[in-house]
Amino acid sequence: QHHKAILSLPLELGQCFASRALEALAGFVASPKESMPVRYQAASALRSMLEAAIAPAPEGQQANEGLVGMPAAIVDALRPKAAGTLRGLLSLLETVGDDEVVAAVEVFIDRFPHDVAALATDACTR
Repeated sequence: QHHKAILSLPLELGQCFASRALEALAGFVASPKESMPVRYQAASALRSMLEAAIAPAPEGQQANEGLVGMPAAIVDALRPKAAGTLRGLLSLLETVGDDEVVAAVEVFIDRFPHDVAALATDACTR
């Protein structure tokens, strides 16, 4: 029953939830105080949301349905946290070295290339 209520939320409210979720996930990834499993799961979820936001809408689906085609402004709200989030992802990569974390780093750099350019040398050497 609850899922039906969530699906019927106005688009603006859904976008608000998506924005808050992205910010929370970025915070978990960047926080050295969080446990490794929490940071790992946050990195995986962040990658999934960013991939969904970047992906074009499937044929027959409107660009703003669900996360696919999420308005750029929602993802762009992460820009001020981009460098810190990438540092957290790189730290996690050093510790875990898992393909999921590598994919998260790649998607994050693809989405925020100019915002993380200063960390490019660091990213390439890890």
